[in-house]
Amino acid sequence: MARYRRRCFPPAALTLILALAACGTTPAPAPVVPEPVVAPEPLPPPPPRILTLLTVPDPARFPVIDEAHPAKFFGSVGRLVASADANAKTAEFTAAARRLNLHLGTDVTAALEQALQRDGWIIHRIEIPRDRPDALLADPAAYLGDGEAVLDVAIGSAGYQATTISDPYGPCVTVLARLSSPAVPSAALYTEQISYGSCAFPGYAALPAPPGYRYDSYDDLALHDAAAVEGLRHAAGTVAQRIASEVSRALP
Repeated sequence: MARYRRRCFPPAALTLILALAACGTTPAPAPVVPEPVVAPEPLPPPPPRILTLLTVPDPARFPVIDEAHPAKFFGSVGRLVASADANAKTAEFTAAARRLNLHLGTDVTAALEQALQRDGWIIHRIEIPRDRPDALLADPAAYLGDGEAVLDVAIGSAGYQATTISDPYGPCVTVLARLSSPAVPSAALYTEQISYGSCAFPGYAALPAPPGYRYDSYDDLALHDAAAVEGLRHAAGTVAQRIASEVSRALP
């Protein structure tokens, strides 16, 4: 019976074989360790924007005007009669407005502050004495304080007016507004004349009043004086929104 002989490799040959086998083996890839994600530092909040708001004075009176009073067509005497009639109606309606606690300047100031705060402004309100409540200050920037700009607003007139012989009495409010800053010494950032309701003037921004505050005669107006006063209060929010939007446009 034939016997098989076990083949034995010399040690040098075995070392060579193992080395060749090792060369053909691909090493396992090293594990990839993700780099830690570093969150960016948050940006600092923008500095607050401060606006100085001068309080709006109350009108001294609330005129009732009939531009088409019949007596006006009868010469100087007729105009005197029409003027006396307007003064009497104005005094009566002004007394009613005072009795009903109409403080239109305060209402406009509060509405302005709320509208500007909605636009992101911090409001510093300053109350100052005025020689004329119906006019803007000569140098409002003197009251700037720590504000970026100063807003000066005055009510030129507030009352009721019938423009033609067929027109009812409707609210008539005029407002003056000016935004100033020391950065613009020679000109205002924003200035505007605004009319609300029945009165419209060239160069004024005209804002409409709701139709519910119109009266066919002065007797009708006097009979509904509480509603007529609310018609003037309604002007505060409308005018304030107009001014606030223009301020945001002037100081984006």
